[in-house]
Order: sequence, then structure tokens, then C-alpha cells
Amino acid sequence: MADIDLPTRQPEPIIITVLRATNPLRGQKGDTLTALVKLEYIDRPLGESAKVDCGADKPAEFNYNATVTILFEDPANLDDTAHRPVLCTVMEVLPKEKKQKDEKTIVLGQCFIDLFPLLQGETKYKTSLNIIPTQGSPLDNLPADHPKAEIDVQLSVNEPLLTEMQRKDANLMSVTMETLFSPPDSWAIGGAAQGFTYVAAMPMPLSADIVTIDG
Repeated sequence: MADIDLPTRQPEPIIITVLRATNPLRGQKGDTLTALVKLEYIDRPLGESAKVDCGADKPAEFNYNATVTILFEDPANLDDTAHRPVLCTVMEVLPKEKKQKDEKTIVLGQCFIDLFPLLQGETKYKTSLNIIPTQGSPLDNLPADHPKAEIDVQLSVNEPLLTEMQRKDANLMSVTMETLFSPPDSWAIGGAAQGFTYVAAMPMPLSADIVTIDG
């Protein structure tokens, strides 16, 4: 993101609301399960929702709010907003077995909540995101014609993060990487490389010269 002259301004909270999971989730024992969602931003936990029961005819109504605060005296905060999404992890809470003290959970899938629309003047943005199954998840081997599980989310701020003049003076470029084919097994959740973060990078033109970027 290009440098933007930011006047002194009070911090602005971004409210991230996970509304519900649409289309049935699927757990270890079928469509009836107890689920929760966990949110993270730049490797920082934002919290997790309450546990909710759901089934084939009963969506998972999470209605969970988390907050990311933008500090305008630090331009890196806005830069992070442009390219760092919020990670949403959907988990199944397994029934307790006899003599089991702590509840066990399994990861069903994940999705990324893009904050970029809030830099384009939006103050409220709602979207539905596909839940990408993790390896070995009950969602991983569903028939091709089975409805894909989705999460309804909403982003909101009290005031636009950038003024109209700031948006005109800024260069905002959106790049989407759709699919990574054949990743190593160690990249899977629970694999040997758990705890590491992998990123994709590309060169950025910094002048008015015409540059061809091979992808």
C-alpha cells in the first residue's frame, strides 16, 4: 500500500461478526454435532465462540463478535489490514467419554476473512465464505454434489478507515491466490511443520516503467 498522509485520529475498532454456518456442518457422527469457531489475526488469538448445537435442519448460529483495533499513528496497521486476513477455524466439540476431564475438539475446516473492503470506503460488509476442509476432516470426503459448508460473516466500523481523498491518493491492489496444488503433507494441520507460517510472494513494480511479471 502506498504511503498515505494520515491525520491524527482516535483508534477505530473493526468488529468481526461470525453469524452462522450455512449448509449443514458434518461431524464425526454425522450432521448432528456441537461446534465452535476460533478467530486469529496475525498469529494473535482473538477468541472463540460459545459452543452451539447444530444439525441438518438447525444451522450453527454462532453470532460471535471479535475486535481488531486500527491505530492510525502506525501506518503499518493499515498495511496489515490491506493484506492480512482474519483466520476463522471451525471446530467440532466431541462428547466427553467416561473419566475424561477435558473436552476434545477436532478441526473441521478454515476460511479467511478479508478486511480489504474496509479500505475501499465500506463501513459494513457482509459475505459468505466457503469452509475449506482440513485433511482428514469429516467435511473432506463428502460427495461432490453435497452442499458446501459456508460461514456468514460481517465486518463493520463506525467511520470509514480512509477518507475519500486518501483513497484517491492511494494505490490499492488486490491479488488473490485461489489454489495451492499438491502441498507437502507436513503443511497439514497437525503435521511436522505445525507452528510455521508459509507465505506466497511476488515482485511489486515501484516505478512508472512497464514491467512484465510472470506468474
